[in-house]
Amino acid sequence: MAHDFLIPMTGSQSCTRRHAIKVLAAGVGGILLGAKLPRAMADLPWAEIPPATPLGPDDLPLTICDGQSYGNAGRQAAPTLALGPDGKTLWTSWAELNRERETICLRSLSMTDGKWSDALLVSEAGQNAATYESETVVVGQRLVVVWSQWEGDGWSLYARGFDPASGMLGTPQLLAGGAGKHEIHIHPAIAATDKRALVVWQTKPAGVGQSFTYGQLLDSGGTPIGDHLSIGVYEGRDCCRPAVAAAPDGTRFAVAFERQDSPGTQNIYVTEVSANDGDVAGLQQVTRHPASDLAPAVAYSPDGGWLWVAWQSNRRGDDGWDITPWYRLAGLRISDNTWHAPELTVAPRDTNDHGTVQGFELVRLAISPTGVVCVLGRASHNFYVQYHTSEGCSELYRLPKDGWGGRGRLMYGVFDADSHLWVARRDLSTNMLHRVSGFEGLSGPPDVQPYAEATTTTAPAILSGKSPRHEWPEPTGPTNGFKPYFGDIHGHSWQSDGMGDPERSYMRARDIFRDNFHVLTDHDFFVGKRLNDAQWQEQKDVVEHYHAPGEFVTLFGQEWTTPRTNLKHGWGHFNIYTADPTIPMFDHKDERWRDLPDLYNAIRKYNAIAIPHHIGWTGAPWDQIDLQLTPVTEICSVHGAFEYEGNTPIRHRGGMSGCFYRDGLAKGLRIGVAGGTDQHGLTWHHGVCWKRNAFRAGLTGIWAPELSREAVLNAFRARRTFATTGVKMQLYVTVNNELMGGVAKLDGPPKINVDVAVAPDKGNLAWLEIVRDGVVINRFGGEAQRSRYTFTDENCPLLHRAVANNECSYYLRVVLANDNMAWSSPVWVTRA
Repeated sequence: MAHDFLIPMTGSQSCTRRHAIKVLAAGVGGILLGAKLPRAMADLPWAEIPPATPLGPDDLPLTICDGQSYGNAGRQAAPTLALGPDGKTLWTSWAELNRERETICLRSLSMTDGKWSDALLVSEAGQNAATYESETVVVGQRLVVVWSQWEGDGWSLYARGFDPASGMLGTPQLLAGGAGKHEIHIHPAIAATDKRALVVWQTKPAGVGQSFTYGQLLDSGGTPIGDHLSIGVYEGRDCCRPAVAAAPDGTRFAVAFERQDSPGTQNIYVTEVSANDGDVAGLQQVTRHPASDLAPAVAYSPDGGWLWVAWQSNRRGDDGWDITPWYRLAGLRISDNTWHAPELTVAPRDTNDHGTVQGFELVRLAISPTGVVCVLGRASHNFYVQYHTSEGCSELYRLPKDGWGGRGRLMYGVFDADSHLWVARRDLSTNMLHRVSGFEGLSGPPDVQPYAEATTTTAPAILSGKSPRHEWPEPTGPTNGFKPYFGDIHGHSWQSDGMGDPERSYMRARDIFRDNFHVLTDHDFFVGKRLNDAQWQEQKDVVEHYHAPGEFVTLFGQEWTTPRTNLKHGWGHFNIYTADPTIPMFDHKDERWRDLPDLYNAIRKYNAIAIPHHIGWTGAPWDQIDLQLTPVTEICSVHGAFEYEGNTPIRHRGGMSGCFYRDGLAKGLRIGVAGGTDQHGLTWHHGVCWKRNAFRAGLTGIWAPELSREAVLNAFRARRTFATTGVKMQLYVTVNNELMGGVAKLDGPPKINVDVAVAPDKGNLAWLEIVRDGVVINRFGGEAQRSRYTFTDENCPLLHRAVANNECSYYLRVVLANDNMAWSSPVWVTRA
């Protein structure tokens, strides 16, 4: 089969990269995207981009070809890929913004001459609808596209058939939802025989507190056959993120999904569904580890001899967990129903390295005509391919383009008859399509060994490394019924420029770190990617799913990501928090919310607050701060500590003079402190974070009467907050019996009461420092894990001279022996 319109990159153009990661790179290419509305965009422009320098050694067996990129992709997402019924055409579907609606589009590429068909508008969403996560499959001589669609009161699932021969789209078929209730039907996956398809998805019925996995058989036109199939339905156990594959003989489908078996433990399960009558067979448990095994992918070998299952796992050893996941791979040999695994399923890498390839997640599988197993996934904010043959495992191949963040969730791959691998994904600023060649000389199946984990019946050990729940001592002073609670209020998922998905962020905070509250704050628009309306709604649903008042509180959060304060429309970065589920995504590129005063006006309607962060790096507009809406600022994260310029013992990223926390206090602002990780799923945050576990680089403590959304927000508004660099410790500070964040009247020398307790195994207290108006006035040597003392400030300026604003601020600064830190919000003392 000829592919002359794509130019291969040869080994003679290559070079070597550090860490011995043999990487495959090439020019930026992409899926030609657009929409037929109707025929208004039949001919879309292309951006021809030359190849980049390959990043692999000369003896790499694979080559990658130039692609083509359609550049207007700020609101495009989730491209998929399917090989057409003629074997000479590629079909891709994706989500795209058209006429202010997020819609599903479909288009084909002829592999013989490089010509694209007109783009078709597949979905018929209303003005307020948002579509997402399409999948495309070939059923006989036709195509079926499925997708999820938000319709204002819930998520529905649709299918639509398409006949390539006539160019006719069938009637959209409602598969689930549409009942006027807040039902959730998301994450569809579809596979097909030559006669019918099986779509599986994650569902959460209205009024039900858990997720199930359902299925539905379809004919070649996308019309449902029979009723819904209950595939993963277990009381009290979420069954999520299903995957499906069709057996080559057309008799059955394999379905894999993850099931929550205990807090912190998710396992992978596989079952079979009859293609004839939809009968669901018994369940096979693939993993039995106390850590999290997530997001499976499944594929049959072309000869039907193997069923391959891949997934991501954060396991470490027999019973521990690690920060970033890596993929694992197992195969079911059909002839004897036994499980096996390639000898190498974990990449040879140093997990403590500051800059190596970190994590391998959200995997997909593609099996070559000769049985080579290709694993496709995301690692260190890039897309990678690794393949397994009868001779062993390859190195990692990175696909272009290089750079930070902003990529999509999944990379899809299909092999053509000539063993060329075609891959599609949402990459930096665009959707991309590439062809990878060189598999024709490789053969499978992979060399394997028995996979004992799949057959063991021994109950797994309890997960080690979980944060224990700690009972804090009663402070030596009045608390007004308040108790300490802890949470990370700043983090990112793949939906902006992080790793992991929103579900994983909340699962980790609740089940591993045992936090009391948590907020995910993905960027509005950053590194060429906007958070789509459908993604924003999905995040809201995740927030609601994990919210459990009294046990684990979640808020709706987002990061408003304007330029640095020394640039036009630059206000720095602000995180927005609210309990109101109707809040929209505030895109800083939208003229309505481009400047901070306009943002403030907008968020008042939603009773929200906005907190600036990494203030010494991107700036802090202290003169424009509205303290009612910005009661606190983030003082620490993976980017360091921003208490003052030149902060020690933890340094900070950047150094914009006048923008640090003490600078804000010096301007007379009554502003408290918060801590957040700003984690992006990377160990050491690729050398930026001062500690390996970037998920514990910042933490907020609050004093609140109860664990509820309003109580958490009210604690921020009242500045009853303290910040730590990830270590849980109880900071209790009063001045004249006024708790941190408050205002005390001067009736003599201020009396500062300090009581600090650190959780066991988190380190010992080294120094406790009382800071008045930006100057340390008292330093107290720490006493192991709890220190209590009282200091009276006889030299308070208010007692002796005129002071600006007639007030002084006092806060506590804590340093542990291991260099972790903590800060209390101040108490402001004013003349009576």
